[in-house]
Amino acid sequence: MIIGLASQEGRTLETVARTALRAWDISANCRLTLLKRRENAVLEVDILDKPTYVLRVHRRGYHSDAALRSELAWMISLTEQGIPTPRVVPTLSGDILTLVPDPDGARPYQCDLLSWVCGTPLGHIEERSFGDNEFVERAYRQVGGLAARLHAHGAQWHPGGTFKRHSWDEAGCLSRPGVWGHFADLQTLTASERRLLQEAAEVARHRLGAFGKPPNR
Repeated sequence: MIIGLASQEGRTLETVARTALRAWDISANCRLTLLKRRENAVLEVDILDKPTYVLRVHRRGYHSDAALRSELAWMISLTEQGIPTPRVVPTLSGDILTLVPDPDGARPYQCDLLSWVCGTPLGHIEERSFGDNEFVERAYRQVGGLAARLHAHGAQWHPGGTFKRHSWDEAGCLSRPGVWGHFADLQTLTASERRLLQEAAEVARHRLGAFGKPPNR
């Protein structure tokens, strides 16, 4: 059973997770706890006398295998540059992604394994430290420093032509079909709201096009 998800969905996810973990030779009787269920199902993997891991079971049909491998390659590069990042754990065969077939013949489940990182989500930090401005300032200063290191890494990293990820540019955000659909298709919009958003999108599309996409951007 997956702690935090006792349902048919949980039983299916448990089967997928335990099948995936064979690629890392992780015992079938390890304890699985649901951490998050949004784009991915994120599971804590507890093994007796061994490090804790995090298994991600990705939402099917959203990212290609190439896109997920690209993300993991980026994470590996961040780790190599000393930027605090969950460590990508390769399978016994040396792969960074494993696929679990669907018994019904649908898309396979894409899974990867990461090292456990101790910490507290920033949102929880804000709630806990309400009124402690010095603590919040220190936390956001740390976030800003990490963001700067990420930007510096991105400016000099050359992943090559095989790198594939969604692009949140004018095509991904403002055009059809868009990464997450098109804003004008939102049924709750009034006619005047839709026109206003379309006008704003045209301005943004023009400005983004003028800004360009050279490597130094």
